[in-house]
Amino acid sequence: AQCRAICRTHGIRVLHANSANPVQWLVPAAFGARLPVLAHLHIDYLRRSRYVLLLHQATRIVGVSRQVTDGFVEDGMAAERLQVIYNGIDFSRLPPSSVDLRATLCIPAEAIVIATAGSLVQRKGHDVLIRAFHSLPGSVTSHLIIGGDGEELSSLQALAGSLGIADRVHFLGHCSTMSDVYQAADIFALATRRDAFGLVLAEAGHFERPVVATRVGGIPEVIAGEQTGLIVAPDDVPGFTAALSRLIADPALRASMGQAAKARVAALFTVDHMARQFEEAYETLAAIPPAELRWKQALQRVRPYGSLLFRNRTSKPRYAR
Repeated sequence: AQCRAICRTHGIRVLHANSANPVQWLVPAAFGARLPVLAHLHIDYLRRSRYVLLLHQATRIVGVSRQVTDGFVEDGMAAERLQVIYNGIDFSRLPPSSVDLRATLCIPAEAIVIATAGSLVQRKGHDVLIRAFHSLPGSVTSHLIIGGDGEELSSLQALAGSLGIADRVHFLGHCSTMSDVYQAADIFALATRRDAFGLVLAEAGHFERPVVATRVGGIPEVIAGEQTGLIVAPDDVPGFTAALSRLIADPALRASMGQAAKARVAALFTVDHMARQFEEAYETLAAIPPAELRWKQALQRVRPYGSLLFRNRTSKPRYAR
């Protein structure tokens, strides 16, 4: 009732849920007020969560990558109710850096710098990157910069120490200015085990940095393989080492991939491009006649529920996604 009152007071025409949890109470309110609901999802959800949170009853699902919407396709949700809008970069957050991070860290000018960023948690795969970095050929001096903090800091520092590379692995902690990191790097790397999008990869591309990352989640949608970077399997230390070695050995390839990455970011991953797509989505949803947004229209959206029931008759439900 409170939600419907707010909608009436402010003349709201579209309800935007910025994650899955609000959908479970926005949908009933929206049906009563005859308003469309857009569910903006930043991660993929388990099948059980997709049903319990009433996500199939949202008028439109918008995912930050195809990987986020794939589960709804499997559920049987109509394709016209699914959309991908990639995250956009606010370039004002990434002004050119005035800090020479290499000099601050006493990294030789001729050294190759590999950088990464993200929470220091198991999911991000920093242990894989450290092991891959350790396996690089010793003919070229290289340093690894890791931006971010988290529960695995001490264990990752211990890993670098046990491998004898602690003097070349630099833990920066939380970085308030990521421009410093991107500008200091020759290569950006992300060994994550799971990631719906990988915004840092797009940000690195804005700074013309080639990347090496894992083939998980939405990352293959951010990176154009062999054009803006190299993609390897998750937890593949030898594969990651080989990809890094390839870029280290070929400055021309680094330059061409960096230039292609900047062009890709400008075309697909700007905040202006994202805003325009959302504006178009809002206009489309707002144009739906209110009579088509009543409770009885919910019966037209039961296909995903029917497919789940049918699966339950023949096999155990799969909640792995």
